Amino acid sequence: MVLVNGKIVTVDAAMPQAEAIAVRGDRIVAVGSTQEIEALVGDATRVVELGGRLVIPGFIEGHGHYSSLGQSKMILDLTQATTWDEIVAMVAEAVQSTPAGEWIQGRGWHQEKWLAAPEVTVDGSSAVALPLPATDLVGCIFNQGGAVSDEITRRD
Repeated sequence: MVLVNGKIVTVDAAMPQAEAIAVRGDRIVAVGSTQEIEALVGDATRVVELGGRLVIPGFIEGHGHYSSLGQSKMILDLTQATTWDEIVAMVAEAVQSTPAGEWIQGRGWHQEKWLAAPEVTVDGSSAVALPLPATDLVGCIFNQGGAVSDEITRRD
């Protein structure tokens, strides 16, 4: 099998990226330009057109959050917070630029890195963010606006 017209990561300092790769069985037998690799194609060779897509040979990813990588750049970054009060302050600041009805979403806080044992409560974020819904996307902590908007509060 050959894969052509792509971006092949080689992890070789002399040629960090190639356009094509040839594979026989479970072994990579050649990497190079599309023209070089197409010269190896025989009648029984399967040819895969990559159309510029990325290939990282041998890379098997068993637990990824790739969609989160882009999303994390568009939401509140809580990675530097060292207390719950700091998170509440960051939410309060985000309220100023968030249109009515839109969620304030944050991620990245890690209580193991905090200066003291956390006292995470809904009261702080509700006080600064209502009526906007807010959530942290990891620990599933919602403020009152988030709980009401998703109808997850108890109703008798």
